[in-house]
Amino acid sequence: MKNNFLSLLVCFTVISCTFNKQPHLPVLHTTSLEIDLEDGLNFYENGWTIDPELEVDIWEPELYSKNKTISFYSDIDEIKFNVTENEQIDFLIVVNKKDSAHTRIKTGKISPKQKKKYVYTKLKKTTKDTIPFRLGEDNRIHFKATVNSSRELDFLFDTGANALVAREDIVQDSIVSLKVDGSSMNQGSDGVKEIKSSANNLFETRNLRWRNAKILIIPYEKRKFEGVAGWSLFEDNIVEINYSTNELIIHKAFDFDYSFYSKHKMRHTGDVHYVQLEFTIAGKVYSGWFEYDTGATKSLIINQSFLEENNLTNSDFELIKNNTMSGSSGITIASQLVLIPQIKIGKHKFHQVPSTLLGNVENGIDHDGILGNNLM
Repeated sequence: MKNNFLSLLVCFTVISCTFNKQPHLPVLHTTSLEIDLEDGLNFYENGWTIDPELEVDIWEPELYSKNKTISFYSDIDEIKFNVTENEQIDFLIVVNKKDSAHTRIKTGKISPKQKKKYVYTKLKKTTKDTIPFRLGEDNRIHFKATVNSSRELDFLFDTGANALVAREDIVQDSIVSLKVDGSSMNQGSDGVKEIKSSANNLFETRNLRWRNAKILIIPYEKRKFEGVAGWSLFEDNIVEINYSTNELIIHKAFDFDYSFYSKHKMRHTGDVHYVQLEFTIAGKVYSGWFEYDTGATKSLIINQSFLEENNLTNSDFELIKNNTMSGSSGITIASQLVLIPQIKIGKHKFHQVPSTLLGNVENGIDHDGILGNNLM
């Protein structure tokens, strides 16, 4: 049964010079070369790697308002800075009481967050736009698009992503012409990884055009798609995913008949959308908030943290087989395919659902799990 949803971070000579310039630098102590970084609302577990060999290691946060809090957390210490525009803050990270890394937070001007707005390639007055898609063998939503006037590329519409992404090999093979001019931290279900990025690109599908589009470059391996389009492409619009007609219908307002859809409470935290669902194990009902992710091929993915919080173990589930999976970071994770007797989303019930129990993932997602497109 298909159900449609309205979607949605030294040598002593260098240190000596530093102290001469700034004699009272704040200090963060650590025993590990990897520490956590919190940039405003974004938290990167083990997202900052300390390199005492660098003259200065710089973090450049983007500012969308007058100030932002930047925090670094080690295994034994923490340090926080409230930053404003055009500011430079220097501090030292001292590893095992001997090796020091000169670290700097550097901000530019405040730049209001640029939402991805599309324009039309032809003059058109409408309250909705339609993008045809095909449901692939992987049960993902595939549609055709071009980047910088390339040939037609196979893109996924992924509600679990908030960016445009190109597969690394199509950039390396010059199928898509991109100028690599930056980097970003990518948070996948399998961990955090720094990736390359490219600004100011032209993205087009049908008669819709996005100018100055930022594209992330991810080394997806053995994937049956060439790019990913996240929900933010249609921010401030209503996205109707019609599995009967195989169409993405982008509405400007609720001026259409949606009475045959069911309403569900959702949460939006950071860049992730969550749907509440229940499932039954051994006659007991468990409830949680699961990421609504059309880019996931599974029906349901349950995190180890959810099992631990609810005193569940893998042995409480009917095992189908041991398995592995990977997310956008490309890290292979041990998992188990199990059978869940019943899953309930609102008033909709699904029976005997093959689901995935995710193994422990360093720096992985910290929510209850993922509701994938296989169930939709």
